[in-house]
Amino acid sequence: MSVADLQRAELQEQKSFKDFCVFFDDSKKDADVDASFVGVRIENGEPQFRFPVGYSPASSADCEKLDERELRRDFLCLLRLLSDNDLMQGSVAKDAEFVNSMDFPVQAYMKVLDSFLERGYFFETEIQYKNASSGKVNWNRTIKMMQPRLVQNENGEHSVIYLDLIRRRLSHNEDSLITHVHKYCVYDAVKKLGPLYGLFVECVDQPELQFNYSLFAGVLQEKLSRTFDDRHIDLFESLLQIVEYIDRKNPMGEDSTEDTRFGVNKFAPVWERLIENIFGTENQKDYYPHCHWNLGGSGSRDADVHNTMRPDTVMKVGEGANSETFILDAKYYKHCISGANLPASDSITKQLAYAEYAENVKGLDGSHIYNAFILPYCASEKSEYLYGMKRFGFAYGDWNNPDAANAKPYYRIAGIMLDVKSVMRSYGKNASAQKEMAELVKGCV
Repeated sequence: MSVADLQRAELQEQKSFKDFCVFFDDSKKDADVDASFVGVRIENGEPQFRFPVGYSPASSADCEKLDERELRRDFLCLLRLLSDNDLMQGSVAKDAEFVNSMDFPVQAYMKVLDSFLERGYFFETEIQYKNASSGKVNWNRTIKMMQPRLVQNENGEHSVIYLDLIRRRLSHNEDSLITHVHKYCVYDAVKKLGPLYGLFVECVDQPELQFNYSLFAGVLQEKLSRTFDDRHIDLFESLLQIVEYIDRKNPMGEDSTEDTRFGVNKFAPVWERLIENIFGTENQKDYYPHCHWNLGGSGSRDADVHNTMRPDTVMKVGEGANSETFILDAKYYKHCISGANLPASDSITKQLAYAEYAENVKGLDGSHIYNAFILPYCASEKSEYLYGMKRFGFAYGDWNNPDAANAKPYYRIAGIMLDVKSVMRSYGKNASAQKEMAELVKGCV
């Protein structure tokens, strides 16, 4: 290892990804967690990697104990989650209030850094034919260019041999323009996302060229027109996206001082969609209760034109007469056992209304309808349930006695916590998790 490599390794040990991370501090009695931006934020050239509520432990001291590699892996999961068009489409993206999510090409930056860590800088290769001791022999050129020798063996037989061989060798052209463009973009990517990969600007080559959009874009477009290697096409397209982004932000290529973000101002709609992805089996629209005004001679009018009550997730477990329906409401609250930040009366009333609608309008068996609130938390120990599922209590309305002999199971609205890390890592439909959720919720009854 060279002296420069040793210095870079020492530098990486001194700097920590945690220094650039922002966790929601549960010690601050701020209930408005929706105001906390989640994603990547770059301000005055300094990157911040902002995690959602429930990812980290409650105290700053516990955050210091978080594993560096796990932090990086989970934030990459978060970025891929926020880049998932299927997950973020429609009303979720609108409610989440994306900020520059389409402007900052975070996936292009990630691909460039992934490629750099795996294969280093891109160098154009030149085929050279030389008189050398290594490389594949080119016999056609050897015969044409080299003088053979006639040798005689011990039996007096003669043969022709070539002592000088022309061999085919590949050489890297480190001064090619495409290499300089690649170095410029890698350097820019390290400034913006480097800590996420354990890279800092001191660890990579500084660009030797000034930013020149026409020159950079031209060479990349020319390479794309002549390249058939999928791996190279993917890299060149990502480099071109970065060059175009830099040109939009600052044509001179200087560091932008504006606040650049990729993420969401409100993570609550994302949390709701994640829960729906994992547990949802029914179309929520079938469970929308409506209220109406009867205006006498003027007829009736829907009272919910602009504000229809909508359950977040409806989960059905089992088949036929034995099937059970679970109405789940995902709440992006920092969980507080004391009750200071738990779903309030309006949310509890809505859950009861959803269940009554399912029984009285949809015709479902009320003894097979269940209710639950789903809250985020940071699991400190391994759980026997998937996603670190944990029940912490239940809510109810005093007009429905949950202890009465004829009480319906949905009178008790179970409080269930899910580990945010686990949800971020895997949010596909999960039948096993659905069964475990059903088991926990029914444990309240």
